Amino acid sequence: ATKLDLDHEKNQGTARNFVLKIKDIPVFYSPYLSFPLSKERKSGFLAPGYGNTNDYGFEVRTPYYWNIAPQMDATLTPRLLSDTGVMAMGEFRYLTETGSGTLAGEYLPNDNKFDDKHRNIVSVDLQQELLGANFLVDYTRASDKFYLEDFGNQLSVTSASYLNQSAQLSYARPNWNLRALVQNYQIASPLISDASKPYKRLPHIYFDYAQPQRNRQFNFGAKNQLAYFYRDNGLANNVNGTRLDISPYVSYPMSNIYSFIKPKLGLRYTQYSLESNPTFKSSPSRVLPYFILDSGLFFERGVEISDKKITQTLEPRLFYRYVPKENQDDLPVFDTGLYTFTYNTLFLEDRFSSVDRMGDANQVTLAATSQFLDQQTGKNYGSVSFGQIFYLRDREITLPGYEIRDEGTSSFILNFNSNLIKNTSISGDFQWNPYVSEGTERITFRAAYNPEPGKIINFSYRVIRSNEINVQSVIANSNLGQYATDIEQTDVSFRWPITKNWSMVGRWNYSVPEGRSLETFGGVEYESCCWGARLVARRFLSNTDGDFETGIFMQLELKGLAGVGEQTVNFLRQQIPGYKSEF
Repeated sequence: ATKLDLDHEKNQGTARNFVLKIKDIPVFYSPYLSFPLSKERKSGFLAPGYGNTNDYGFEVRTPYYWNIAPQMDATLTPRLLSDTGVMAMGEFRYLTETGSGTLAGEYLPNDNKFDDKHRNIVSVDLQQELLGANFLVDYTRASDKFYLEDFGNQLSVTSASYLNQSAQLSYARPNWNLRALVQNYQIASPLISDASKPYKRLPHIYFDYAQPQRNRQFNFGAKNQLAYFYRDNGLANNVNGTRLDISPYVSYPMSNIYSFIKPKLGLRYTQYSLESNPTFKSSPSRVLPYFILDSGLFFERGVEISDKKITQTLEPRLFYRYVPKENQDDLPVFDTGLYTFTYNTLFLEDRFSSVDRMGDANQVTLAATSQFLDQQTGKNYGSVSFGQIFYLRDREITLPGYEIRDEGTSSFILNFNSNLIKNTSISGDFQWNPYVSEGTERITFRAAYNPEPGKIINFSYRVIRSNEINVQSVIANSNLGQYATDIEQTDVSFRWPITKNWSMVGRWNYSVPEGRSLETFGGVEYESCCWGARLVARRFLSNTDGDFETGIFMQLELKGLAGVGEQTVNFLRQQIPGYKSEF
């Protein structure tokens, strides 16, 4: 700089005719530059960002950071898209002793690639304590179903089907908790029609009571909820209304150091008050008892593996569930689905995710877990678990459009994890169905090798067959249908040094049945004592039509001064499990 002033009282420095050089090569010039002399934040322009997309051309971002207060700031970013215009982007953040929040938005006027319509997205994420209660807001709204496809920057964003719009107030005490929720979902995918629009919950109130668990004594509790469901999907048979569910229960646990038995008896009463509709009565109801018996044993022995003294446990478990059959076709389905079948679902008290259906059951689960523990430190070197459900009668209670299930057993499921090999973690699960021709319904395998900080290699493989009932109640609606598609994918990602200063990064996500890559990127990192740089080239599936997006990401970091391209390191953290930035 031709002139440099350092004001230690104001904790600020200024420079005139500032030139930045890397290895004597000028890379940046500014007639004026101001900067803080400590790590305190300061208002001003941040380093610009650059990029290029297939649909919107070359882009430049020039963010302005506004340090409003010690616990409050904002970032305002004009985003120039060469093929369509200027998008305004903004983010406001605050942090207090009782809460935090982020408000963000984007606005693009007159998008000539979208019939000159205004396009925007708004996001609110708040968490606040209020008089002993906890208040949460998670709200996102986009102007159209194609917004995420057009402006999302990774596969997990562009493939999102719904945007959550909810507010929740919860209040908890030692023996009970109260939670009130209002929720809506916006359809964010062109594949989903308005006829499949999820229900709004206006509101949904939960009240749960449970005594502290006492051994060899009766323990009482109750799970209760009241909700009003509404949607307008344009169909003549649409139904709206209120649902009340009351479910008291009593248990008598008996446990010691080597065994446990926990019988539980409960009753579920569900009452509906429905608005005028052509399908259901105005006030249908259901009353059903249920019985659960959960039991298990605990054995252990000493073994030696790879010169390590290990305690191996054997933990067999028997789980019995009985629910009498009662026809429930006269009840609507507001927010109920089937859980994805996993090892944990072997021990669920119901196969349905909510109360519109209560599954008839007379079944026994047999399962076992074996753990491997270090005898001195207690470190868990891994475990293996397996189990299966044996059905003593058919399951006749189903969701609309589903058939009665008459198999004698569930799929056999096994999962495992291990870190017995130094610096290596391995995990996976296997699911086998004897009633289908393929047999194997699900395989997942994951391995990670991390010998030291900065070195990581990940590999995963997964198979999901479409014959599996794989409907998970992620959103409050069960009438979305099931898109049966076989999935078989491999995924490799890594970060590995090749010299003292240079490292390589990359990921390859490949779909085997389709014979194509879903996402691929590779790049290099350079780091020295004073500066570092990253360069990453990427190609990924951007929408449901099978179109791909390509791009090049660059980050330049001048340690202790400034950086360009911070989104690059955030991207690598998301894409490479275990990745840590060294600068």
